[in-house]
Amino acid sequence: MSTGDEDSALSMLVAETLDNLRGQTPAFDDLYRTATKYQAAMEQAASAQQAFLEQLQRVAVWATRARGDTATIGHQLRAVTTAHIAVAATRRDQSARMASELVAPLAKRIKSDTKHMPKMEDEFRQMSRSLKSDLRKAETAAYKAQKQVMKKGDSHQPALSAAVETVTQRTAGYEEFNQRVLRTVLIEERRRFCYVIRDYAAVFMHDFRQREDVALLQTLRDHCSDPSSLPQASAEVIAVNSSQPRQESQPSKLESRPTARKVPRGGVAIDMLRAQQGSSNGVDL
Repeated sequence: MSTGDEDSALSMLVAETLDNLRGQTPAFDDLYRTATKYQAAMEQAASAQQAFLEQLQRVAVWATRARGDTATIGHQLRAVTTAHIAVAATRRDQSARMASELVAPLAKRIKSDTKHMPKMEDEFRQMSRSLKSDLRKAETAAYKAQKQVMKKGDSHQPALSAAVETVTQRTAGYEEFNQRVLRTVLIEERRRFCYVIRDYAAVFMHDFRQREDVALLQTLRDHCSDPSSLPQASAEVIAVNSSQPRQESQPSKLESRPTARKVPRGGVAIDMLRAQQGSSNGVDL
C-alpha cells in the first residue's frame, strides 16, 4: 500500500520515539540537578569526616600520654584512625569522580541534546514532507496514466508502466528514509540510558563490590558496553514494521470503490494498480 496520504508504521514509530526523547528531557534535567546536590553533599560529608578523624587522632595522642595505662589504647586507636582515614580518602575520591565522571558529562550531554534534538526533528519533518510530496505527485501521474490506458488502450501502456515504477521507487525511498531515521533515533534513545549507566558504574561500582549483588550492576554495565550499536531486538522492530500501512483494517479510498472508473487523485495503492491494469489489458506489471 502506498504511503502518499498515510503515515507508514515506520514513520509513526519515528514520531513516537522522537516524542519519547522529548518527554525524557525533564527526567534527565532532574537527574542532573539531584546529582549536583548529591555530589555537593558527598564533598561536605568527606570534609566533615576528615575533620572528625583528625580530632579522633588528637584523642589517640592524648591516650598515649596519659598515666592510666592507656598507652596501648592510644597506639591502637591511632592505627585504627589511620586505617579509617584511608577509607575516607576513597570517599573523597568518589566525590571527585561523581563530579568529573557523572555530573559534568551529564550536563554536557543535556546541553548537546537541547541543541541537537530540535534540529533532528525539524530535519526529519522537512525531509518526510518532501518525500511524501514527491510520492503523491508520482501517484497522481500514475492515476492519469492508468486513465489513459483504460480510455485509449495499450498504446499508453509504457507510460503507465513507467509511472508505476516511479511510484514503486519513491515508495521504497520513503521507507528506506524512515528505516534510517528510526535506526538513528532508537540508537540515540538507548545511548542516553547507557551513558548514565556507564557513568553511574564508574562512580559507585566500588560500593557494590562490597555486596553480594555486585553482579547486578556488572551485568547492567556489560549490557550497555556498546551504546552506539543497534541491538538485535531493535533491528527486528524495524524489520517487522517495514512495508506496514497505518490502520490496515481501514480500506484506502481506492480499495473501497467497486470499480476503477472513478479514480480519486492521490493515495494510490500500487498493488491495486497492477491488479486493475492486468485485468483490463491482460498485462502483468
